[in-house]
Amino acid sequence: MLKIYFFLKLGKLNWKNESPVYVRLWHEHDSITISTGHYITKERWDFTNKLRRVLRLEEEKTLRRSLDAFQLAIEKKFNEIIRRDESFSLRTLKNELKGKTHDKITVLSILEIHISYFSRKVNHDE
Repeated sequence: MLKIYFFLKLGKLNWKNESPVYVRLWHEHDSITISTGHYITKERWDFTNKLRRVLRLEEEKTLRRSLDAFQLAIEKKFNEIIRRDESFSLRTLKNELKGKTHDKITVLSILEIHISYFSRKVNHDE
C-alpha cells in the first residue's frame, strides 16, 4: 500500500517568504521525498490545517486542486507499475513521474527487430 503525505520544508524559503510543498511517499519500509514545485506560507498552511479546511483565498484553492491532481497522478502511476507486474520501487515511481524512464530492452523486442530486418531482406531478394 502506498501512503502519500504533503508537508512544508521550512528551511527553504523563497523571496516571498514562502516554503516549498513536498510530498513524501511510503511503501512497505521505504520512503522517498519529491518536490511539488508549489509554495505557501507556513501561517496559511497551519491556518488551513494543511489545506484541508475550507479555503478562502483563490491561490489556496488552486494549490489544493494542484496537489489533489498530483496525488491522483502518483496513485495512477503506482497502479500502472503494479499492473505491469514489475518489481516495484519508489525510485522507479519517482523517475516515471518525472519522465525519466529507461526503455527496457527485452528478448521479445530484439526478436521483433531481427524478424523485421530479415523480412525486409527476403522481400528485396537478398
